[in-house]
Amino acid sequence: MMCAAKTMLKVALALLISFGVAYAAFPEVRTWLVAMAPTLAFLICPISMLFCMKMMNKSCSSQTGNSPTAAPPLPKKDVETN
Repeated sequence: MMCAAKTMLKVALALLISFGVAYAAFPEVRTWLVAMAPTLAFLICPISMLFCMKMMNKSCSSQTGNSPTAAPPLPKKDVETN
């Protein structure tokens, strides 16, 4: 499966903004943020896929009317008793 480029860019931008805010606001965790930056960049695609799946699930449930589909009841068989 391919990552949706639009969603991946949104996630990357949100990650970059949160990274910048955390870097500026918390000087004591700057070394950890710099060390984790390559790992977070690598995780952009899987995180984007999670968001895509969540959005797909929401759109599917809104199209079906949010009602769970139940299997129709099985027909009753006539059982002869002796």
